[in-house]
Amino acid sequence: MARGGRRLQRSGARGVLLWLLALGWSPRALASPVETFGFLPTDEGRAGAAVASGELASAAVTNPGALASGERAEVALAWRYEHLALRLQGERARTLDPHLAALGAGVPFTLGPLRAGAGFALALPDAFLARIALDPPTRPRMVLFDNRVHRVVFNAAVALELFRGVSLGVGATIFADGAGNGVDFRVGAAPGRTVAEGALDVTLPLRAAPVVGLWVSRSPRWAFGLRASGPLSFVLALDVVAQASVPGTSLDGDAVIAVRGVDFYTPAELCAGARWSPTERLRLHAEVSLKRWSDAPHPSSDVGVRIAIGVSPSLVSSRLPAPGWRDIVVPRVALEQDLGAFTVRAGYAFLPSPVPRQTGATRYADNDRHALSVGLGWTSRPWLGARWRWDLALAWQHLVSREDTPREPLTPGGALTSEGEVLGGSLGLRAGW
Repeated sequence: MARGGRRLQRSGARGVLLWLLALGWSPRALASPVETFGFLPTDEGRAGAAVASGELASAAVTNPGALASGERAEVALAWRYEHLALRLQGERARTLDPHLAALGAGVPFTLGPLRAGAGFALALPDAFLARIALDPPTRPRMVLFDNRVHRVVFNAAVALELFRGVSLGVGATIFADGAGNGVDFRVGAAPGRTVAEGALDVTLPLRAAPVVGLWVSRSPRWAFGLRASGPLSFVLALDVVAQASVPGTSLDGDAVIAVRGVDFYTPAELCAGARWSPTERLRLHAEVSLKRWSDAPHPSSDVGVRIAIGVSPSLVSSRLPAPGWRDIVVPRVALEQDLGAFTVRAGYAFLPSPVPRQTGATRYADNDRHALSVGLGWTSRPWLGARWRWDLALAWQHLVSREDTPREPLTPGGALTSEGEVLGGSLGLRAGW
């Protein structure tokens, strides 16, 4: 253990932090902040209806196929704040307001006679890279808002025009796991002193979910978009090993705490949408998404404890049954109207809850949501050879009041009630060359 002792001296604080993380980590299955609120203000102003928008700066997220359709390279920078006015059991829910910066770019180019494009999108919370916190499955919590909206989202994509007006894009959403041999502690006794040493061994292997987009637009009056994406999750596998040896006593052995679970789960999704311009200045958007929540793993960790230090029990484990979440269909509609240098937009979406009624021991609160949004864009005069656009969006999500009654009337806490509002806004700047 000498080498481990030197490693602990170099990063002892980090080892203690990850040890506490392993003891207090409880994963939850839900979507990313981009899926919950949108990427750029233009997306939020349309209530998320973006698969047929054709905006290059957000195409790596919304539809990679659109990257080969543009005439100008586009870069966007935005900042968003969302206020979670949520209530559980009639009291304010223990959630934190998410706020993040977004950076996106899309660059169309040619490969000989072919048109192509490439782009990326980064959503970066300014408080956390990824927030992980302790919550047992029996404690009421807003399972789609407590942690999931506090994490980094990164997408990269490329696209190629197959023939005139039709292009195909492929990309990936990238995240990192937490795995490794974990944290190893050894505590013992020597003549006249206590001996303690430890080691930390944790890796962060990358995970990626594929994203495929199809873009069809053979006329400025209409466009069709299709996006398919795979599931993505943060998988934590971490063991905490504590070894104790006190000569002359029965305290001689080890204790192992093994944490296994899935966090930051984003479901597989199939999204189809269209944009139609009945006039030169008016655009109507409609799209529908199928989200495969039925494949979601349980939003609580599996914990195993093995104790072999001369006391019992020797093995304690905690495993919960499958969550039984359901697939959902999300419709969205939006309109945009150009008024000279200004553009006004508005949108509506209905987001049904994938979480079934909580009639047993688990207390996962979630609600159907109605989302309304408005937005305003302003195109300034060209400067430095670029066309500059400012965009502002305001959004409101209403959580339909819900009450889940357990089967057993004596279940601790009684009925589970949840309701609330989400109020948000974002401001962004886009530049096109």
